[in-house]
Order: sequence, then C-alpha cells, then structure tokens
Amino acid sequence: MPFPFLQDVSKHQRRAKLSSLFAGVLFGFGWLVFLDASAWSGHFKTADGWKIVWINGSPLALATVFLIALNLLDIDDLRQARYEYGLGGRGKWSVCWICVSSCIGFAAVACSIALLSQSASEQQKDDDSWLAGTAVCGCLFIVVAALVFWVGKGHEVTPL
Repeated sequence: MPFPFLQDVSKHQRRAKLSSLFAGVLFGFGWLVFLDASAWSGHFKTADGWKIVWINGSPLALATVFLIALNLLDIDDLRQARYEYGLGGRGKWSVCWICVSSCIGFAAVACSIALLSQSASEQQKDDDSWLAGTAVCGCLFIVVAALVFWVGKGHEVTPL
C-alpha cells in the first residue's frame, strides 16, 4: 500500500480518508489558481484592481460556503428522510438543507460564468478576462471538492 496511514483501516474508512485528501487538494488548487492569476495580473497594485479581484473572487467565497454547508449534512440523515412523514423529523430538514446548499453552489458557478462573459464581452484588458476565467475554474474545483468530500465521508456504501 503506498500510504502507510491506510494500512489498518476498513474499506469505507480508507475511501473517506482518500476522498478527503483528494477534496482538500482540489479545494486548495481552486483557490491557488485564482490567487496566482490575480497576483500575476498586477491587480493588487491599484485600488481599482482590488475591486476587480474582490468581485471576481466572490463566487469562490460562495463556493466555499457551499462546501461548508454541504459537509455539515450527514448522509445518514438523508437515508432516514425516506421513512419520516411531516416536517418534524431531522431527515426532512436535511433534504431542505441540501436543496439550499445546492442552490448556493450552483449560484456560485453561474455567477462566475456570468462575470467571465461580462469581462469577455466588454473591451477590457486581457488580464481581467484571465482573472474571470480562473475564477470559473477555481469555483468548479471547489464545488467538485465539496461533492467528493461529501460522497466520500459516507459510512457505508448503500444507495440512498
């Protein structure tokens, strides 16, 4: 086994550890791509540049909120939602929570794509378009990282 910390664990624990490792790499890479592009473009040197970085970085912050909101939810609560009636059970509120967090995640991706199309349609500098493009890539990396981490932390491999 290439990873010594995975030798004495069961299969679902191994999957959870590897998925959290992979999700962390994707999350870090998403932010790194955006911050590297914003530093390379020279936007940190002017006051207007900070505003551009702030606007283009807001979808990444929203995707990070999606990552946190989705991972507060336990998959077992969704499994219990099938057997509960009414709004009193924890499972039904979990379904509501996953809908809200999914809306946040997809809004982050849509917002970053809208910012990219706006910067591409206006006659701005190429650096602004690159910054918006890396915001889309970073946002997609963070959303995929959230999904990988959430699916990987399930206790057993049983269908919902």
